[in-house]
Amino acid sequence: MKSRILMAIVVASFLMSLSISLSSAHHIPAQDTINPGPRGAHAMVYDPYNEQIVLHGGATTGFHYLGDTWGYSYTTNSWTRLSRTSPTARANHAMVYCNSTNEIILFGGWQVGGTWSFDCELETWSEVTTSTDPGEHHSLAMAYDPKENAVILFGGFNSDGVETDDTWKFDLETREWSDLAPETTPLARYGHVMVYDESIEQIVMTCGNTAYQGHQQDTWAFNASSNSWTELATDGNPDRLKWPSMTFDTVNQKCT
Repeated sequence: MKSRILMAIVVASFLMSLSISLSSAHHIPAQDTINPGPRGAHAMVYDPYNEQIVLHGGATTGFHYLGDTWGYSYTTNSWTRLSRTSPTARANHAMVYCNSTNEIILFGGWQVGGTWSFDCELETWSEVTTSTDPGEHHSLAMAYDPKENAVILFGGFNSDGVETDDTWKFDLETREWSDLAPETTPLARYGHVMVYDESIEQIVMTCGNTAYQGHQQDTWAFNASSNSWTELATDGNPDRLKWPSMTFDTVNQKCT
């Protein structure tokens, strides 16, 4: 009798533990809830304050636009869903990290506007109210200029679907945009790339696609202090690319 009772207890314990295990397994997040999942046309930038990559938005197949924000840690080799309050869903936008204010500035995107700031300490988004801005731009490029303490924007498509050659400045102190309208500009384009070059203290821009002259491989430097673009004569050029990536190599003091 005692052996039967003991067996019943063992079986009941096994079934209970099995039930708990199955229940726990049922609540394990699916793979697409613990990382951003497949997407394109998103924006990413390195946040040195938290030593992580911050990703926002993009689009999945079928042009479903996304508005989520994620952080990737090299230390833990893991993704974390960040601020639940995010800019509206968008794709082909631009983001830059600003050292002086420890924030990420976001602008642009397909059929959306507005300027957004991501506070790297609080890891929260807030919209920046400005009296004017570049208007709808997507497939644009931006770079942070520490000398001017400003974000510089160039090109992209406007709301009419036309490539632009406009140059705008977002002052991080006044929190306002201004149209710089320099006398000389690179060809209007989209899908180009810009980065601040510490060695010459200017912003370098290259590649992209133009309406009538196709993919470009020219290289330009923008001096924000003098509000001037200068085409650079380089020893070799990147291939004619659209939507490339570029960063500044602080060790070798060059753009790569």
